[in-house]
Amino acid sequence: MRGGWLVALCWVGVAGAAMAEPLGEARVALVREFLEVTETGGGTVPLRNAFVDQVDQSYPETFDAMLSELSLPPESEEAARQGYAESLARFRAEFARQFDAQVDLGVLARVLYAPIYARHFTDDELRELTAFYRTPTGRKSLSALPVAMTEVTLQVVPALAPLINSLVNEVVASEKLELAKAVAP
Repeated sequence: MRGGWLVALCWVGVAGAAMAEPLGEARVALVREFLEVTETGGGTVPLRNAFVDQVDQSYPETFDAMLSELSLPPESEEAARQGYAESLARFRAEFARQFDAQVDLGVLARVLYAPIYARHFTDDELRELTAFYRTPTGRKSLSALPVAMTEVTLQVVPALAPLINSLVNEVVASEKLELAKAVAP
């Protein structure tokens, strides 16, 4: 079912959008401009790369299945296995080429992103956000904030781990008492 996932994805988006208030082209254009400026999932390249990364994880099984279907003699199969890296590179390149040819940012913005962003931001807010992300500080924040948040998370999680463990133990002990009371005769 080639391309079926994209059709299904768009169908879900169309069905969801049909239940929501219709958006005018001007509103859709604001969302699309915001997505393009921020490169926040609205561009086909980051989206495609996310799917390529998922494909990479399953490619060993896909590769094995292709070899199995070819029913190669052992020496030919071994030669094919030696070419795994080249096969993966070809697969990635062809997937990217076809994805780029078949996925339209305009459709994604109109069908999937616009209704979501429209629920959370007014037209003026979208304009203000877009203007901010066009500034040097806004552009820097797009790359620096995810890195900073990762660094914070890597420090906060270990720092809070003892407290979290203690809280969990306290709440579990308390809940055990409540359960015991609830089932006591």
